[in-house]
Amino acid sequence: MFGAIYYNWIAQVGTTIINHTNGAGANDTTVTVSFTSAFTSSAITVQAVNSCGSSAARNLTLTKVTLSTPGLITGPKNACEFIAPGGTPATYSVATMTGATSYNWALPVGAINITGQATNTITFTYPPGFIGGTIAVTASNGCGVSLARTLSITKTNPSSPGAITALQTIACPNRTYTYTLASTPANSTSVQWTIPATAILVSGQGSNSITVSYAGTAVNGNVTAQAFNNCGSSSIRTLVVKLTACTAVPFAKGKAFPALAVNETMQVNVFPNPAVGDFKIQVLTTDKQAINVRIMDVQGHEYKKLEILPNQIVNTGAGMKAGEYMIVVTQGNKLKSLKLLKL
Repeated sequence: MFGAIYYNWIAQVGTTIINHTNGAGANDTTVTVSFTSAFTSSAITVQAVNSCGSSAARNLTLTKVTLSTPGLITGPKNACEFIAPGGTPATYSVATMTGATSYNWALPVGAINITGQATNTITFTYPPGFIGGTIAVTASNGCGVSLARTLSITKTNPSSPGAITALQTIACPNRTYTYTLASTPANSTSVQWTIPATAILVSGQGSNSITVSYAGTAVNGNVTAQAFNNCGSSSIRTLVVKLTACTAVPFAKGKAFPALAVNETMQVNVFPNPAVGDFKIQVLTTDKQAINVRIMDVQGHEYKKLEILPNQIVNTGAGMKAGEYMIVVTQGNKLKSLKLLKL
């Protein structure tokens, strides 16, 4: 400052130390200030001085910021999915805090692949043999360290699967069923299924729904579901399976479809025919009796059986494999048949 002989710097007495980096005198325009742990709040003031007097004071107020406890820790409370070997890394975080310059995480002894220490987010894998405990985090700055925020960590086995529901999606002779749990069991990472010895698991192992294929023979057995995670397994849920053998029509395997009596008072419409997707069936008749419709393959195995009303149009056949089929329609003592080609 022009005309200044020296500068008079003042801060909180007893808790600050002012260091004159350029020495006393006209060049004393920059100082460094050290603070003791007892510092609370103070204005640092400076006045320019010469032989005529002192200038008005210029001041800067400093306040010691005491850190509060970090906010809630977010992240998984069940360690099972994150235990080595085989577990994936777990991630935990707290909201950033005004005034914090660093975060210190206290983790289980032996934690593996730690990343993010000193930040508000940390990732690591629990050590083998971990049985439970807590993780903690504190925030710090030049004024001190906050109180710790903690989160309790447990090992929890998966819950037992709920009831298994069965749904037939394809009829005889190549029967297909789906077996489903209403939801994935809590704390589980996979669901393992078993099926009867003669069945074929088509898809879904590990999930909460599977597709199973059965041959046309009788089936007696169980479908079971058991939940797993990295800590263990649940109890087993069981569904008893009892399927009768598919019924064959009374003509020889491999033979051409026989000619059946045609009843002129009952008209059977199947369209489109040939069909790529599903097809429609309609039976025109003056009788009011219910109508039975059977769809069979060339070996005489029944694919599907349904009951329809006179003149009703029904859709079916979307799941049928490509090939030649016969549709046999009966109403009372009337019978009519026709061929269907599925492309």
